[in-house]
Amino acid sequence: MDLIMLGPALYGQGGTGVFTPRVATIFPRQRVLITHNVPHYQQHKAMLDLVDQQRTEQGLPLMTSEERDELFAQGVDLIVHPETIYIRPDSDHMDLVFEADEMLQQLVSKLRIRFMLAGNEQVYRALKGRGESWRITPGTISTEEMGQLIKNSRMALGGRQIYHHSPSTGTRMLTLQAFRELGGSSDEKLRQYLLEIQEYASKTNRSYHPEVDFFLGSWPLHEAVQKADFVKVDAAELRRLHSELSELFADSVKPSLRIDDTGNEEWRWRMCQALRPLKDDMIIEEDKLGLASEFQRHVEWLPGGRIEDGLLVFDPIYKVFEAQRINEELRLQDQRARMILCNVVRDHPDLEHVNIGRVAEPLGRGKRKPLGRREVYVLDMKQRGDTEDTVKIIYIQKWDVRWRLDQGAPMEQAMIDTEEYTEYTLDRRLGCHRLGMNLGGPITVGKVSEIYQGGAHNARHRRIWTTYFERDYVRGIASDKVPRSRFESSAYTRSFAVLLGRAAATNLIVGRGGSPNEVFFDDGDEMIIENAEGSPEGLVVTHHTGSFWHYRVPLSQLARAYANPVNQRTEFLANTDEFAKLYLTAMIDRFVEIQQDYRVRRAAFDRLFHFREFNPAGSFAYRWESVLKRLDQTDPQQLQQIIQDHFQY
Repeated sequence: MDLIMLGPALYGQGGTGVFTPRVATIFPRQRVLITHNVPHYQQHKAMLDLVDQQRTEQGLPLMTSEERDELFAQGVDLIVHPETIYIRPDSDHMDLVFEADEMLQQLVSKLRIRFMLAGNEQVYRALKGRGESWRITPGTISTEEMGQLIKNSRMALGGRQIYHHSPSTGTRMLTLQAFRELGGSSDEKLRQYLLEIQEYASKTNRSYHPEVDFFLGSWPLHEAVQKADFVKVDAAELRRLHSELSELFADSVKPSLRIDDTGNEEWRWRMCQALRPLKDDMIIEEDKLGLASEFQRHVEWLPGGRIEDGLLVFDPIYKVFEAQRINEELRLQDQRARMILCNVVRDHPDLEHVNIGRVAEPLGRGKRKPLGRREVYVLDMKQRGDTEDTVKIIYIQKWDVRWRLDQGAPMEQAMIDTEEYTEYTLDRRLGCHRLGMNLGGPITVGKVSEIYQGGAHNARHRRIWTTYFERDYVRGIASDKVPRSRFESSAYTRSFAVLLGRAAATNLIVGRGGSPNEVFFDDGDEMIIENAEGSPEGLVVTHHTGSFWHYRVPLSQLARAYANPVNQRTEFLANTDEFAKLYLTAMIDRFVEIQQDYRVRRAAFDRLFHFREFNPAGSFAYRWESVLKRLDQTDPQQLQQIIQDHFQY
């Protein structure tokens, strides 16, 4: 049965693809779309009149009041913009909403249909359950774009550029730091600024947003500013008022966000959210999942699929992609992500839902030179019976078949070398674990088949297999991104120093690094796990990148780099000497523990990889033997002295 249209055509004349009605109502179970230029209530009533007219023509009695109420409630309201149609869902009847959505897709591309009230928990859960997080999440913003947005937002009213202006809302936001810094002005300037803030904070613009607002500030702060008398008081009282308001402002801003710092990922993305607030058809999925700040607005959520009786039903948008090859939406056409989803459903047969997103830029390790493949995905899934979602991180093997083909390797050699590298990666992980590195939970190795389309012409259009690794997402803070405000607590600082020192011992032993003198540590892989009170209680290394790279270099030569975790924090540590002593003592104590463990169970360590190829050219078995010998022969006190000599405070 064709869809019945009542009212003007949905599209404008001339085939422009622009929607002309401003409101519409769809009745999916009656297959009727009403586009008359009247309010939704009257469109619903027009549907009732249509049915009664049809019944009269058929010689049937008119609907009863109960039947009219039931039919009235079956309409799904649409808000129509020139480029997009917004469904206004009834969160208690999402089944009806999805029927309307699927029917509307017969006329309109799914890419142009959005949902209002995405923040409503029932609406959010329903869409997520269908593998459609991509339909209610905004596009990504790069770190560089965030920084530029914040930089360009600085503006003034009557004095210095103390505000951040949002082009979306028109609001000028004042941060705690900017408000505090007003205290450095002259008495008269301070009075002028406070009066300016008081005046504009009480006004709204044409969009009904405040002219001036306090970034992350609370309502009590607004009230206090409005009640303050900045005119009649003398200079001393004026400064007392400013100090009092500054403290009230600080009370509403958590310590890690009290300094304007675009290098602080959480501050940066929260400011960007204030400058470009989301509309009610969008949510930040990374925030809902509780991901770290470095992921915020950096994940491109992709079309997935819904689970029906254990079967994965791919999002029908993929059929549109295949048929029309929509170039402007190529970012959503990720064949590898689809294959990964197939593997996930195969490996987890009792899934309730699954969504996948692609990390848009490398996170957390900007100091390292990028090598090989760096594609990373975020997987959000829920097993039936579980109360919470499970979040996984999936990363493509750094040097895989495609990369090797691109470098000119023959197909067979590329495949063999890739398999050997997978084995090498897993052996290194086991070696790190055996030498005391806390790598968290297990990892899973998966493969997806792809058609090679790279630069090696003799391999073009041939099928290859891409290896990836899957691990649990670690809920913590990267050691190098712990906000400076955390170190205002001496208890936090002491616990942090001990955890980092113990991790440094294993890191040194396994020789993590890259170039001849480069050491990887405290630069993004070490995650600090905090307890409910916010104190450090553990440290997990999320990836053992570069482990066993330095297997010939004496540890005394590598040791100097392990002074850096202290040196790079001296400017904000209250007691650098105490931090350094705790860190270094924990490191050497842990080194001795591992060294003694090896000496007591030497045979178990030595024979762990005896079945692997032993090649002095650099096989892992040879590296393992070299690292163990080096561990046994190194003097811990010499290491301690070298690191201590390189402290710079």
